[in-house]
Amino acid sequence: MAGIVYFTIQADDIERAAAFYSKTFGWEIEKWGGTWAGTDEYWLINTGTADQPGLAGTLMKRPGPVQSPLLNGFMVGIQSTAIDADIQAVTGNGGSILSPKVTIPGVGWVAYCRDTEGNFFELRHMDPAAA
Repeated sequence: MAGIVYFTIQADDIERAAAFYSKTFGWEIEKWGGTWAGTDEYWLINTGTADQPGLAGTLMKRPGPVQSPLLNGFMVGIQSTAIDADIQAVTGNGGSILSPKVTIPGVGWVAYCRDTEGNFFELRHMDPAAA
């Protein structure tokens, strides 16, 4: 079975996106010192810690205009351990909530959001006791 080893978030304003994700989720984001695909606007994302490793990611300049009002790239689901606090952090850091928190019985709660760059993502709080 093949697993996902990294993700990329596209942004119109790289620094604004980096600030959103670092403030909202505590991710470490730093500019990479090289160039890739003809740009030096390429940043590295660390979503984990030494105790709890996360998925590595990148943040890059969006190569063209957004074509879809809903999905404009690969949607990512972000695990939440405190979904109400994370919803407040999303809006408090310039993002928006597209749907209120809903329960998926036996799974947990989800909320669909947009970041400051218009990217769509899901917050998911896993709880098998959710009803």
